[in-house]
Amino acid sequence: MKPEEISKIIEREINGDWSISNAHNCDLKKCLTRPKKRKLHFAGKLKDCWIVLEEKPETLEGYKVFFDEETKKFGLAGYSEPYGYVCNSHDTFLVAFKSM
Repeated sequence: MKPEEISKIIEREINGDWSISNAHNCDLKKCLTRPKKRKLHFAGKLKDCWIVLEEKPETLEGYKVFFDEETKKFGLAGYSEPYGYVCNSHDTFLVAFKSM
């Protein structure tokens, strides 16, 4: 998939409601990022996924929302060097975002 295709999936879910937030008070306009591939730990295996949201885009710390191209699911990941680790997996971006 191309980054633009993943962004369109997210935009359809948001459906113009940029006021949606979560328990961490993430601002969608500020925290959404152009999808970029990163390696994440899935049950002891490394897998390439697309990072689509950074909880703290200025420092790249905190949680990330990712998209798994293989399963077509979104999920929440934490981060520790050198790779992130998967916390959960969900069918939609908004469910993953709100699970933070």
